[in-house]
Amino acid sequence: MISEQVRAAELEIDETIRQLAIWKCPKNLLLRQLMNSWRDGVELTYMKFARGVMFQNSDSFEASTSIEHQVNTGVFWCLKWALEYASNVAGPEPSAEQVMAAVIEVGAPYQLLVDALKFATVGGNEIDIDTENRALIIYEGGNLSGYDQAIVSLDHALPPTYQQTPLAMVEKLRRGSGNRDVFGAGWPAGAKTGGLQVSCRSQTAKTSR
Repeated sequence: MISEQVRAAELEIDETIRQLAIWKCPKNLLLRQLMNSWRDGVELTYMKFARGVMFQNSDSFEASTSIEHQVNTGVFWCLKWALEYASNVAGPEPSAEQVMAAVIEVGAPYQLLVDALKFATVGGNEIDIDTENRALIIYEGGNLSGYDQAIVSLDHALPPTYQQTPLAMVEKLRRGSGNRDVFGAGWPAGAKTGGLQVSCRSQTAKTSR
């Protein structure tokens, strides 16, 4: 079950993505840059994987998998948005750095939000709003004991039990510079180029529903 507040936050995120400056350029140039970013990301993935094979380094294997996932999902969403929002009017071509920032900081984290919302519709997780931090919090899994929680966060002082543990906090999208907020409502600062900020960390869960 997804609350009206979460759905409202989802709409705000979508609208803010639609207003990003990166779409204000010729569509064909943006699509070409996105495909170049995908190609470069795949090449980096192969290099990381090859290094893992050569040196039998498990960290390189894990890094290659992570990069592949970020690039594939990020480029997918940015291609979708580019086809919907970019225009054919004359304008400056975005730099490779701007495009890659959109892929990694907006497109890839957006996939987490999409998956969480789909999973929540079938009762697989719960999504709450942290009004103080202006963030969406994703809770997944059943009740955990203090011992189980310690496995997740060794440096956390634990009471005996928790009802749930959140696996990720998804802060709402922000763009611009300085302290100006897109929504005008005090959401936490995102990346310099704008993006969904996802921090996977253990937090004390709610004690009541």
